[in-house]
Amino acid sequence: MTVISTRLADAESGSRMGAEMYRLGDVASVAAVKPIELGLVNGSVPRAIYRLGIVDPYVAKYDDADRARYSDIEAGFDSMARAREVSGRWKREPGTVYFDAHGNPAEKGNKQWGDPESNERFLRLAGPGLKAWSELIPSAKALMCISDPEAVVNVATLSGSTEMDEEGRKWLTLSTDGRGIRSRGTTMAEIVRGYAEQRQFDGQVNWMSVACGTALPAMQGAMRAGIDNRTSLTLVDLDPDAMGSTQSLATDLRFQGDITQQRMNIFDPRKVQNLKERFEQSGQRIDLIDAVGILEYTSKELLGVDTAVFLRSYYDLLAPGGKLVAGQMRADRPNPHFTMGVIGWPYVVMRTPAELMKVVTDAGIPAENVTMYLPDDGVYSVISIDKPWEGQPVEPPVELSKSLGGIVLGK
Repeated sequence: MTVISTRLADAESGSRMGAEMYRLGDVASVAAVKPIELGLVNGSVPRAIYRLGIVDPYVAKYDDADRARYSDIEAGFDSMARAREVSGRWKREPGTVYFDAHGNPAEKGNKQWGDPESNERFLRLAGPGLKAWSELIPSAKALMCISDPEAVVNVATLSGSTEMDEEGRKWLTLSTDGRGIRSRGTTMAEIVRGYAEQRQFDGQVNWMSVACGTALPAMQGAMRAGIDNRTSLTLVDLDPDAMGSTQSLATDLRFQGDITQQRMNIFDPRKVQNLKERFEQSGQRIDLIDAVGILEYTSKELLGVDTAVFLRSYYDLLAPGGKLVAGQMRADRPNPHFTMGVIGWPYVVMRTPAELMKVVTDAGIPAENVTMYLPDDGVYSVISIDKPWEGQPVEPPVELSKSLGGIVLGK
């Protein structure tokens, strides 16, 4: 199913031929954050916390009036959905979104999430392109559209193909979650670049992407770090539809690394342990693991997946000196009811930075192994977890400095 234009499609349609696709933002400013500001105390304090000012190239093309208008409309619909939830007109219901009781991909197409009334009103305003896009929720294809709104020419769904109009494209660009998804990718890419500069890899880099979807953020991160030509990227997911588009996406991006796919239930710690044993038997080490978009779909109480056990199982896969990067939607984020109520994204477990650090410490990972990054749009926390070399403590973060036109975000 073709959702967004590829370079071949661009050549045929005459749009964006030769243009850079899936552009990352730039980190324009970095400011240290005091732990007490986030309610972090005692053993839950990471070694450093940074707030990042990120310039989004897709947002930058629109003027202040456009940005303010769409922000005001979004806030209004968020208030409507929140009021309707309080009055009992709809509710966020926990449930397994991606896997059934047997660990197989769950059917996504026939379930309605969120508030039908505010969803209907909003989609009448937003137009046919965004309405077609909403049918892709919660697939990786929906996120791909957000990652490069300018590339969305037609949206193909089970009901047909719809042209993406300018109104819909503006919503994909200017919405809080559109900016949050892209800033999360930029943050991960900068963390990886700093890690690659620190480690100065001269051989193969073994990277594992968990719940990878199309693996877009992983490939972008490797390319920004300049290590994609020696990256062996293992994709671990259970959704064959999402992983099936990875190779064509790699061609679009001109990603030069090797890609292998491991289809398995990522939430089963026994499967993760088996995967670890296979890597050890083959003599491979995992230098880098990213899990930037999956922690919010874990919760022992609400979704039947113990988040601390999940995180620990992948941390244990890391070789000494390795790094794990994870993201978490924030509980104090702007306009959550617009996302879950109006847009109708499935149940998401939001956590404050303090709650996220409790998950880390519950997993038996020392807080001083963690550096936390907070993009200034306020949607996600991103944590970088370092696994010490055997017998050595984790080194303190290096001074932030300009390097290769960007920011080196510590070790």
